Amino acid sequence: MRTLILWLGIGCVAIAQTSRPSSVGISDEVVAKVNNTVILRSEVEAKAAGALAKAEGRDRTQLIRVYTARLVREAVAREAVESMQLRIPDRYVTETIEREKERLGGEAEFRNFLTEMGMEDEQAFRDRQSDELARQTFALAQAGAYSKSTQFRPDYWVEPSVVEMRRYYKQRLVDEFTQEDAAKTRVIYLPLSAFRDANGNPSEARTLEICETIRQQLATGADFGTLANRYGREYNASLGGDLGWIDAKSSYAKEIVDLALKGPVKQLSKPTRIGRGFALVWVDEQRPKNVLSFAEAKPIIYKTLRDRNVANARAAVEAKLLKEAFIWPRSVRDDLAALTGP
Repeated sequence: MRTLILWLGIGCVAIAQTSRPSSVGISDEVVAKVNNTVILRSEVEAKAAGALAKAEGRDRTQLIRVYTARLVREAVAREAVESMQLRIPDRYVTETIEREKERLGGEAEFRNFLTEMGMEDEQAFRDRQSDELARQTFALAQAGAYSKSTQFRPDYWVEPSVVEMRRYYKQRLVDEFTQEDAAKTRVIYLPLSAFRDANGNPSEARTLEICETIRQQLATGADFGTLANRYGREYNASLGGDLGWIDAKSSYAKEIVDLALKGPVKQLSKPTRIGRGFALVWVDEQRPKNVLSFAEAKPIIYKTLRDRNVANARAAVEAKLLKEAFIWPRSVRDDLAALTGP
């Protein structure tokens, strides 16, 4: 057979360990067979260890069925990979690992992730990731994601047509591709209950004094986010009062939305009464209404439709593989549809 080298440009997906655990403290009875692959109870217990630790009684039995079905599905895909002699170049696995480290926040966080997943080192993650990329690549290749040739399955071709993209654009023009008037907004909200008089009662006068203090500190160069974290309550105070981009459809108080969209930019608003408190609003930037043209929206639409088509094609190919595979016992085949989900 020919060796097929394919690159799979999709996100990192953690999978079950394909090698069998050395010991899990129970007898290794056979719980399922898939073509030439035998699945042992110890493998199921190892895969489900985290979930089983929190379960009792009937829930444990149900979890064993769920994880058995998942291992069966993985075994079917793994045998398909081997039949096509697929391999993934190391550099693609390395790129995937680097993206995962960036997503998690660095090397230390990645190491913690490995520990949580029960992996000894990065090589264990590399081996599992390489296997998953190969199995997904097989499904996508069979679905026609890499060639229009009849060598694969053109009936599952995933490239969206211009007609499909234009139809999507028209259907989502208002909801997805029309940007309303918006403002990048920050808020410090001071409830009266947080600022009390000498008798311990909520004080409007005391709250307004704090508003003036904030205004003076900003005028002398203080950081808005620091002040929001110190004095503010609600409205993302712990995040520096940052509300991000808001528009007329935002769920924030109408007074805040009006100040954001119609008030001055880069200037602190006057204290504005909202409920039992006052808000100070700062607008970093205002953006007028804008409608993306089809040309501007096309890359977004292409990715959305292609990702959807790839997912559908992969599901169709996996369903075909499962239908054609020899799976014992019959109850496991039934569980595949009923328990594992998409």
